[in-house]
Amino acid sequence: EQIAGLELPFVALLCRHGHRVHKRTLALHRELARDPTFFTQLLCWLYRRRDGVDDPEQKTLSPEQKKNLADIAYHTLEGWNMVPGCRDGGKVDSGQFTPWAEDAFLRAAEVSRKEAAESHFGGLLARFARWRSWDDWLPECVLSFLDRPENGSLRERFELGVRNARGVTTRGAYYGGAQERQLAARYRELATRYRITYPRVSVLLSATAENYEQDARRQDDEAAVG
Repeated sequence: EQIAGLELPFVALLCRHGHRVHKRTLALHRELARDPTFFTQLLCWLYRRRDGVDDPEQKTLSPEQKKNLADIAYHTLEGWNMVPGCRDGGKVDSGQFTPWAEDAFLRAAEVSRKEAAESHFGGLLARFARWRSWDDWLPECVLSFLDRPENGSLRERFELGVRNARGVTTRGAYYGGAQERQLAARYRELATRYRITYPRVSVLLSATAENYEQDARRQDDEAAVG
């Protein structure tokens, strides 16, 4: 906790490089993955309430102080790649992950920032999924939380994050959409695998596959025109 407090003012410098490929894990991010209250606090620094009401503590801050806190929160959340409960080897402890997620979303809803929480947490889970093998894609506790009926908006943020986590692609001028078709096939396989156990996640994966199939057709058309 002390080291995290020391890192906090310098997080923009510490997270400027490497945070998208898991090259650095700060004490700050370990604390964030441990304490959902800290997650909610960062959301309060970075975003206004959805209902438009000002937080009492924000009224005592100068514009410069608000900007500094927002910058700190932005870089902390953007550099965060440690899933709550995650252990070495990619295993996730359900006894830590699920209570953290439930508490975080409850607190975010209480301060009228649930959409912001879904955006950042969905992106975190998407980046986590990006680096895992297809055979061991996501732990059951993560899939179970995503599949909850009340988490439809979180699934949408996760699906967008999955596509964004892919990053920039390169290909030959006339290569077409082979890369996208391969990804579409992978997500079709996952959708089939989870059709019974996690049906809502399966629907999400089918939609992801359809989006990649559309991208593939667009790439094919561009190659043909070329």
